Amino acid sequence: MNIQIGVYCPFRSLINPHQYGIARTFSMLRKYTQVKTQLITSVKSNLSSRINSLILNATGQMEDQEAEICCDDQNNDVIYFNNPDLIDSQVLKVVANTPTVVTVNFKPDSYIRDIFGKECNRQKEADALASKLDKVSLLHFYSQNTRERFLNYRGDFEDKSIVIPYFVPVVSPIGNPIADNTVRHILYIDGRGSHYGITALKKALKYLGSDYLKLNNIHITVVSKYKPDSSSTEQLTWFAYGNNNQVLSLMQKASIVVLGTDDSADSSLLIQAMINKCAIIVDNNEIRTDILGNCGIQIPFSASYKLVEALSNLIENPAYRNQLAQSAQQRANAFYHPLVVAQQYHNSFEKLINAWQ
Repeated sequence: MNIQIGVYCPFRSLINPHQYGIARTFSMLRKYTQVKTQLITSVKSNLSSRINSLILNATGQMEDQEAEICCDDQNNDVIYFNNPDLIDSQVLKVVANTPTVVTVNFKPDSYIRDIFGKECNRQKEADALASKLDKVSLLHFYSQNTRERFLNYRGDFEDKSIVIPYFVPVVSPIGNPIADNTVRHILYIDGRGSHYGITALKKALKYLGSDYLKLNNIHITVVSKYKPDSSSTEQLTWFAYGNNNQVLSLMQKASIVVLGTDDSADSSLLIQAMINKCAIIVDNNEIRTDILGNCGIQIPFSASYKLVEALSNLIENPAYRNQLAQSAQQRANAFYHPLVVAQQYHNSFEKLINAWQ
């Protein structure tokens, strides 16, 4: 069944590189399945929102204008929102005759505590989200744990919620197995610039020392806006920034990947490392566990000695390193390969459309 998806991307998303990137990534479903996608927006979120801002500044009054979907072809079978924040009553009113899907990321309690430094009222958060999404046809979650966290507070959404993993469209797996007698490259990435990870790496490299790295034939590559201390080792290359293709190229050379970011938005990096058959070290939050399972090493980056232990364990035990890399790749191919995930989206959209009719 050929399906046309309108991917909602208002003006505020177009000027937000991260939000726009998510929308563009989702649009690449068309490369893997019978799903045709197009970015759509609304007059209200584009021109009118900017005009209204000028009117508000000049008169103190906001002119109320109806939303209107703008796209090349308005015959969409489904309208998709990648974030509940993109939804408002005006837009839902316009697309009332078309089934709608929204991706929801109901964060773990531990993540909320780390952000706000205290316990928060999750019931109130879930109720507010449910009120906003009441008119949406289907709620999409990236993992079963995320779905269950939300349903724990709002079980009435069980029949209108699904689980489909992260869609990562660009893959470039390594064909050859990692050699048993050498560690060629260790790649450290913190795409969002986490200072916790880079601080732990600096301390770990200083503890391990240049002689240890030379003895084990190791080269460290760091992709981070924070510059590492290269005085502890000569075997280090630093990139302040790397686009997706550059990072993928580095992954192809890596035996070990340390993902130092604490941002769930960088989950695609984790999946790419898994697909590329790397032994992986990441932070110990529930979002990473949902993706990685037991196919990697999770540590608190606040404790640098844990990173020392993890690195030395992988460096000195090639069998263990290869076993983790192999299991990570197998898990990625089974659950996160773009062909697998794209087909899940297609099947879910098809089921929704048939039920809607």
